[in-house]
Amino acid sequence: MGAKPTKNNRRSPGVASRKSELSESEYRFDRLAEEDYDDCFRYEIQRANVPRLRTKLQRELATIPANVAMPIEPEEVEGSLFARKHDLEEQLEMLKEYQRPWLELDAKGKAPFKTAKKPIVSRICEPVLALDRLDLVGRAFLMLAESGEVEKLTLVIDWTEPDTALTKSFSRLLGRMRKHRGKAAHLLQRRGRPSSPIENKLFALAVWRCSQHGMTYEKTWEFLVPVSKKMNIAASNKRILWQFSKMLKQLLG
Repeated sequence: MGAKPTKNNRRSPGVASRKSELSESEYRFDRLAEEDYDDCFRYEIQRANVPRLRTKLQRELATIPANVAMPIEPEEVEGSLFARKHDLEEQLEMLKEYQRPWLELDAKGKAPFKTAKKPIVSRICEPVLALDRLDLVGRAFLMLAESGEVEKLTLVIDWTEPDTALTKSFSRLLGRMRKHRGKAAHLLQRRGRPSSPIENKLFALAVWRCSQHGMTYEKTWEFLVPVSKKMNIAASNKRILWQFSKMLKQLLG
């Protein structure tokens, strides 16, 4: 008769081995081409959020009757429970596209997640125009714009300020608009806290993956030497690895 299982041997033999191994495709971002940095990071952040998003979507979907009927009148479909149920089901299906790490995807697999690089074309109208003074060409740009290439804004200008102050203010606004769209762009950023470069964010993701795997920060630094070298992470940052992990947790929300 076999020995009675104890606390030490009840665990499946595969659990410990799986915990001790972290696939290189989860953290070896030093193998990325620089032009893939942003696309990889966006993909991996979404992938890291999949469990949380799936739970959130499933909980909302569970509140909608499975046999909810489509409204008879076409104009009533939008905003109905039927439409919301269909939308939730589509979102859940889309999450399946994030199963594999970016580094395991081939060119075809990466294609849907890559940001299109727009060709540079010569302009035929001013890049900034007053809305009430748009000429025919400007209005055509506004109507045909896709993916936020052209945006219509309402600005508040204090004309009591000198041109130098207004120019600096508009420059700061433009910088925020490049990174954020909507109301967030109009919020003043805290001084002394510039946004982290993409290399720092990728390294933070690698640190977070190691910490999720139960590694100490000392072990993490040894593990990520190739990544830290490629991402130009200074050796002095070894003492503040927790800040990289904290950065990633903030990005994950």
